[in-house]
Amino acid sequence: IVGDSATAARMDEMAAKVKAAFDDEFITASGRLAYDDQTSYALAFLHDLIPPEKREAAKRYFKATILRSDGKVGTGFIGTPALLPALVKIGEPSIAADVFLQEGVPGWLYQVKMGATTIWERWDAMAPDGTIYNPQMNSYNHYAYGAVCQWLLEGVAGFRPVPEDPGFATIIFEPL
Repeated sequence: IVGDSATAARMDEMAAKVKAAFDDEFITASGRLAYDDQTSYALAFLHDLIPPEKREAAKRYFKATILRSDGKVGTGFIGTPALLPALVKIGEPSIAADVFLQEGVPGWLYQVKMGATTIWERWDAMAPDGTIYNPQMNSYNHYAYGAVCQWLLEGVAGFRPVPEDPGFATIIFEPL
């Protein structure tokens, strides 16, 4: 039965155990993740896996991963959809905007500058001189980096479905 209070309590208990195990295994006492990279922090923040007492320190480490990459995307297919929403979630929308607005490789606006009307599979699918990088391994309409479109719609423009009323039957309009 959906909404059963006993089931909800078991789910909450399981979630608490998972969070505690994640903290024990992957977060140092200083708040640094075992894998000190953009993807790890983005996913951990997005899924609320960092305990409250370590959040401020983890935010500093997360921001440092962005600085180490000169403000550019440093994620792959798994981390890219989480990166910008996680930065907004931790109160850093300006860092998210800076990462999004990068015009070099890796960056969405590099693709736009090169004439793209879709999101490419590879950040460097086309060189600045227009030559194609390995045409056998290039999709010019790819989902993973295209996840930025969801962030633009839901995060920046602020159109999100109400979780209890899915399918955009009812919306939240909260532009950033």
